[in-house]
Amino acid sequence: MGLRSLPPARPLMPEPSGMSAPLRITLMARALGDYGRLMLFPSQLHMERTVLWTQPAGSDSDWRQTVGLEYL
Repeated sequence: MGLRSLPPARPLMPEPSGMSAPLRITLMARALGDYGRLMLFPSQLHMERTVLWTQPAGSDSDWRQTVGLEYL
């Protein structure tokens, strides 16, 4: 067996029975519409971030302990 040989064929997985084909097509179309709108007209695009007010570090060793949390 050399490096250029193909891997053995995998058995086919049965189709999941959770969602029907029309439902999957509808969800795909909605997702494409949402992402397309964000790419062309990102009016409702927000970035949320929590800002914490931290007390200034009293010493160099205190600063070194907290710097990892401040600059994630």
